[in-house]
Amino acid sequence: MRGNVMNRRGVTLVELLIALAIVALVTATSGRALVTSLSYGDRMRLGREDQSKRQSFEDGIRSLLSATYVDPDATNGNTYFIGGKSSGTPTQLGQTSGQGGNGSNSGTLTDGGTAPDSMIFTITGARLSGAVLDSTNDFETNNQKFGPVGGVSEIALSLTANNDPGGHQGLFIRRQTPADGDHTQGGFQSVLSPDVSQITFEYFDGTNWDPQWDTTTQGSRRLPSLIRVTYRFTQDNRDHIFMVRIPASDATATNPVAVNG
Repeated sequence: MRGNVMNRRGVTLVELLIALAIVALVTATSGRALVTSLSYGDRMRLGREDQSKRQSFEDGIRSLLSATYVDPDATNGNTYFIGGKSSGTPTQLGQTSGQGGNGSNSGTLTDGGTAPDSMIFTITGARLSGAVLDSTNDFETNNQKFGPVGGVSEIALSLTANNDPGGHQGLFIRRQTPADGDHTQGGFQSVLSPDVSQITFEYFDGTNWDPQWDTTTQGSRRLPSLIRVTYRFTQDNRDHIFMVRIPASDATATNPVAVNG
């Protein structure tokens, strides 16, 4: 009889408290694990989005620069490659570039505002703009607005807008097809990437990195073999660097370009 009474005595207060403590500990641990997992998932997602955004931007720049073309014939003024520091207008950029240099540290993002942040160049084989496919205009109107398919196009890249930016900021692109020989204006301007807050371009002449390049003032109309692009995105304090090889360049270590010549 006594044994049956002991078996029916129930749960003591101490046992209940211990059980509650175990449940609370398991719940807290599981909660922290869930929060950590969700936070890690968010960081991974944002990291993938940032990487995708950077990759898309770099691929776009590579596509443009890889199509760079300059006619070696000096009488053809409709093709050119000009890179340097933008001082507000492409006209001043063209006048001040071509001074050369050979320091590998030139044009960094922290050099006191003298970074070579603009380029104006001509390309061949430009792809048809997606805006043409979405347009309901007739052929003549599209041809006038976007230029003829094929031929030589002028591209300008700069953090400084060529005209009224309309409240926009970032890296601007100006396109004109066909190129008309006047690199100071023309075409249509848009924002290539609103995320770019800083950018520099440097040019490899076969032996040295140069902060400026200008085929309109150099002795020979030759292109750099490589272009090094250093950029930052808004809310990102890290420099991202990539290089683009220029297929149309003949510059090598044994045949460098005389930038000042």
